[in-house]
Amino acid sequence: MKSLFIISLLMFSCNISSGQPSRQEVIRSLRSQIAKAKDDSGKVDLLSELSGALEASHSFDTLLATINTGYALAIKLNYKFGVLRFLQLYAIYYIASAKDYRKATGYLKTAVGIIDSNHLDFDPRIQLLLHFYILSHFFLIGDFTYAMQMVTKRLALFEHAKDTFMIAHYTSLTGFIFLRQRRISDSKKYYRKYLQQAREMNDSVLLADACNCMADVYVQEKDYDSALYNRFSALKIYQTMQLSRPHRLQGVSKSERMTYTLSKIGNTYLLMHKYNQALAYTIPSIDYTRLHAYNPYDLASAYLTAGAIYTSLKDYNKALKYLDSALRLSKDISHSEDLRDAYKNLADVYALQKRYDRAYTSYLMYDKLKDSLLNEKNNNAIEQIHTEYDVDKKDNEIILLNQKNKLREATIARQVLLRNIIIGMAIAIAIVIALLYNRRQLQQKNKFQTELNRQRNELFNTVITIQEKERKRIAQDLHDGLGSVLSAAKLKLSELEDDSLMAGPQKEKYFTTLALLDEAANELRNIAHNIMPATLAKIGLAAALQSIFENISSYSGLQIRFTAYGMDKRLNEETEVSIYRIILELVNNVVKHAKAAEVIVQLVKHPAYINITVEDNGVGFNYNQMMHNPNGIGLNNIASRIDYLHGTIDFESGKGRGTTILINIPYV
Repeated sequence: MKSLFIISLLMFSCNISSGQPSRQEVIRSLRSQIAKAKDDSGKVDLLSELSGALEASHSFDTLLATINTGYALAIKLNYKFGVLRFLQLYAIYYIASAKDYRKATGYLKTAVGIIDSNHLDFDPRIQLLLHFYILSHFFLIGDFTYAMQMVTKRLALFEHAKDTFMIAHYTSLTGFIFLRQRRISDSKKYYRKYLQQAREMNDSVLLADACNCMADVYVQEKDYDSALYNRFSALKIYQTMQLSRPHRLQGVSKSERMTYTLSKIGNTYLLMHKYNQALAYTIPSIDYTRLHAYNPYDLASAYLTAGAIYTSLKDYNKALKYLDSALRLSKDISHSEDLRDAYKNLADVYALQKRYDRAYTSYLMYDKLKDSLLNEKNNNAIEQIHTEYDVDKKDNEIILLNQKNKLREATIARQVLLRNIIIGMAIAIAIVIALLYNRRQLQQKNKFQTELNRQRNELFNTVITIQEKERKRIAQDLHDGLGSVLSAAKLKLSELEDDSLMAGPQKEKYFTTLALLDEAANELRNIAHNIMPATLAKIGLAAALQSIFENISSYSGLQIRFTAYGMDKRLNEETEVSIYRIILELVNNVVKHAKAAEVIVQLVKHPAYINITVEDNGVGFNYNQMMHNPNGIGLNNIASRIDYLHGTIDFESGKGRGTTILINIPYV
């Protein structure tokens, strides 16, 4: 009964057309029109339509010649959209005829270059081309780095133009890229922003899509109840909406979006191990999508869900049937992620059937695709692109703020001038005197504050310098003084080893004493190293941090992942020592208070500043409470060091959410 209900939901919005001309009739008609047409943009469009019809009928022998003719005419006429359309057709041809994705990607990157250099992003036809084919291509092949470059560039462009719809669109795509890279918190941030934008625009299509996006995040967080709530919210919106015309950049039918949502509901029930409900939503969505030739990506995803359901139900023959369909379709559309998942699920089913040779072959293909789709280099590149977008956005905000300030100042100046003329010279003189007095007061206040800051910095610098010198002296005294004494004591004691008068018990005590001396010497070296590590002076900051992190990991059990970029050249000693102390204090706080299993430390040297990131998965804390806590000396010391170095520090933390600390320190 539930399946019949679902199909009825789909059928009410579908209008199946009939009596359409055959493909060959369309091709003959287009050729006839082209033969009569003049060499203008209209003829280019006709050649484009003919190319599409030839590709659909797999007439590859004549398709390339038609594309060449259309492309040459578009170039001759300087018809930009025609040029872009035929670059897209070249990509389609090489994928459809030879599976040559490298060539196809090259043509599409050329198209993006033309769009960028000619500032064509505001043309609605270009927006559709970017959304429905070019960006989709890079998503399908898993090139999220290039996709992020395209998305962030356009997000900044439309933010500047205040195009709220396109801002929402590229906000959602940013969240999509982060989700595919398993960066769930970043994805959730952008999808929440997308949901808010859809509500503010009162756009039901975007609102339903945003609900589905939020559901994707909740699935990754294993919050399946919240995921289902958002899926059914999207379904309800799709059921009740009225589309009088195709929606901008959402040019899919109402029933297609409902089918997609039903498939995703089935997938959520699968993850909840509610297999009957999962089948009740998944199989009708497959049948309906296959019948009406909707989005092949959605169909491949639904095949994967059905295969996983039947695997869980131990119906391996049906599972293989759907997974084989998913594999074939994923290959046809070159969707790397679905291809990866199909191989993984096939490997699992073959293993359950004890067909280990096929399971092994499928797993090798899965492993190869997994490594190519999700790797640290790709993730870092995406993060760099996103960071550049944030920096550019902040720069633009500063420029806009300065412009507003200048405009406000000019307005105030005109008002003051007008009032002075009306009121008279007497009041004008009084205002001038008051302004001069206020200015003098402000100058004195600024001078006092500047002097106070200078004295604080000098005092802090003196304290730090004395502390570091004292640390060096104590470390040197421990190493050269007490260390030498312990070494001499061990040497003297070792002379008794060959004493024939020592009996068995004396020998045992002798060796125990030697072991204790070794332990004391090692402990002494560790203490001296913690006070002022030798590696910091000898081989630099990165090596010193790596060494101390290994020691901390060995005795605390905390896993510390440390990476450093651009630290080939040494900094001045004062800066290196300060950064070392800051990072060590932050990591020690994690060990003592965070109850974390893992901490990530990054040290990146940029042209004008050094960036430090310390992120843990611990219990988190309230930063404001800690900074005003008289016992929070460690954080105050860190803040003082960073302030002395003219740096900045940002905390992202909360109870049970871990802690992320971002520090930027300028240097010359």
